[in-house]
Amino acid sequence: MKDIEPERARQLMRRIVARDERALAELHPLIARRIYAFALNRLHDPDEAETVVSDTVMEVWRQAARWDGVCKLSTWVLGIANNKVRTAWRKREPFTDELDEDIESDDLGPFGVHLRTEESQQLRHCMGRLSDSHREALEIVYFHELSVDEAAQSLGCPTGTVQSRLFHARLGLRKCLERCLGRREHQFERQPIG
Repeated sequence: MKDIEPERARQLMRRIVARDERALAELHPLIARRIYAFALNRLHDPDEAETVVSDTVMEVWRQAARWDGVCKLSTWVLGIANNKVRTAWRKREPFTDELDEDIESDDLGPFGVHLRTEESQQLRHCMGRLSDSHREALEIVYFHELSVDEAAQSLGCPTGTVQSRLFHARLGLRKCLERCLGRREHQFERQPIG
């Protein structure tokens, strides 16, 4: 979305707040393509991306009075789109699909499959223990392969904030996974062999 000239953005948003549907019709082509590209890049599904566009435009209509005019309109709109994308992710249960997709490999054998399944369950458990903001930063950067700068724009926060969230998320994951691994090793120590 090419940034809309600030004065034009303010005029359109004032008209939308006043419930002028023509203003929304003028705004739609200025924002729809960027929202679609943003959603498609994260969801990899054209139908879901179209849904995000529609839902975002409707949210702009409903919440127009909440735009403060301080941040760029494109940043505010992409923040709304990001929330719609997150909702779509939650509906998909991304960790189940993405973490388990290679578990059935013939190369692993039964014991290897068991270990891979257990590892993905532990990772899902540890991801679930992170705060929403830390988990979201990891999802966007690692699962959806956005750069830190793109993640910052998507989340509507400074790059340093995303970097901090990633640092704390990785630290939290490492500690949680170490605890899980420690429990598993302790389990093996107690089991008799043979």
